[in-house]
Amino acid sequence: MDLSDATTVASERLLVATGRRADPAAAGLDTVGVPADARYAPIDDHCRVTDGVWAVGDITGKGGFTHVSMYQAEIVISGDASLLQPRRAGDEVGGSLR
Repeated sequence: MDLSDATTVASERLLVATGRRADPAAAGLDTVGVPADARYAPIDDHCRVTDGVWAVGDITGKGGFTHVSMYQAEIVISGDASLLQPRRAGDEVGGSLR
């Protein structure tokens, strides 16, 4: 393979990895009541798994995209910060936090 700086890289093998799978048990969520065989962490409208435990991103099974994770993080933050207006996972995406 020739790189943009004219360097050549030679190899016998190439690993191509695609996809990913959430593993709530590996994240320790079984210690808060999530079944060890769960495919995803169950969350409520505020991305809460249980009292004091929230989940965002791939582990929620709601979409493996950065913008989904960031939106979920905003939901968690807005629910805990007294100066921000709480939002729910079903609310329209966009706008600013108040």
